[in-house]
Amino acid sequence: MKSGPVYQLTMQATGGPKCPFSDVVWKNRAPPRVQFFGWLMVLQRLNCRANLKHKHLLDVATCELCGHGDEDCDHLFLFCPFAARVLSKLGMDV
Repeated sequence: MKSGPVYQLTMQATGGPKCPFSDVVWKNRAPPRVQFFGWLMVLQRLNCRANLKHKHLLDVATCELCGHGDEDCDHLFLFCPFAARVLSKLGMDV
């Protein structure tokens, strides 16, 4: 069973609000593991340095790729200059 329907049933049963990105994450042709990665990214649950610092596994959350700012999901995929250069070389516009 896929995770998307489970999420939808859970939200219906608990009366929780639906995430505005759930359709983008779950209703696409990506493999389930990619969908799940996207879901963790949307929820800011990836094990980036900021989350590891919050869990007391690291002392510093500074981005090791660029050295500017804390490495959270937004920084890593949207604002990190190094990551933006890599994505642009792959033909992806951020």
